[in-house]
Amino acid sequence: MTKTVDKPLRTCRDCALKAHTDADLERFTAAKAARYGRENRCKPCTAARTRRYAEKNREAIRERQRAATAARAAERRAAAPPKPLRACSRCGLEAWESDGLSQFAKDKNNSTGYRNLCRECNSANTTKWCAENKDHRKNYREASPARQSVNRANQKAREYGLTDRLDLDEVITAFGPTPWTCTYCLAPCTGLDHFEAFARGGRNTLRNVTPCCPSCNYRKREFVRNGLLRYPNGFAEMVNVLKPDVDT
Repeated sequence: MTKTVDKPLRTCRDCALKAHTDADLERFTAAKAARYGRENRCKPCTAARTRRYAEKNREAIRERQRAATAARAAERRAAAPPKPLRACSRCGLEAWESDGLSQFAKDKNNSTGYRNLCRECNSANTTKWCAENKDHRKNYREASPARQSVNRANQKAREYGLTDRLDLDEVITAFGPTPWTCTYCLAPCTGLDHFEAFARGGRNTLRNVTPCCPSCNYRKREFVRNGLLRYPNGFAEMVNVLKPDVDT
């Protein structure tokens, strides 16, 4: 039965909204312990008050939330049964102490530094994969020769202790898609050559590389050793001199 009285059942402390009926009470925030089961604030004013409090005490609220989350995590860890440091997902081998981790395959991206496969299972897994994917590397090289050339250049730079790295997108922007044209003999190629070799102080930068076929790359090493005096105009002169004549 709807109650109708002169004195309001509830009055909002902030906006003075009054509730004279049970239907009006629905506009007020619910509270089990309060009179009529409603707070003395309407829902919009309660929401605005909550927002103001949250903005004013943002860091304190976050700190309480972090502390509560950490406490719950600690309780879960304490209640959980003990687990080995590492367990092989194939054979079930477990390592309960740090000494036992040496039986597992290494993984630098894992927090423990080891994979969830023991060395034997990892070796068997690798052997099986290689047997089933014999042409994987060949297909990868053929599918992206430019990437392979950039990777080889960067790998060689690391071996010389250089920090310069070639970027694949920059190389393709500069020289176009493969096959490229050898700078020295104009033959189609997919390789890169450093004008100034690393051993002679060269850098692994875009300004120091050019498309080069394997033949010219090899002959350039010979030129550096003994061709400087014979071909003072550089390696290009040597290639032009040694290039066989083409019948017309």
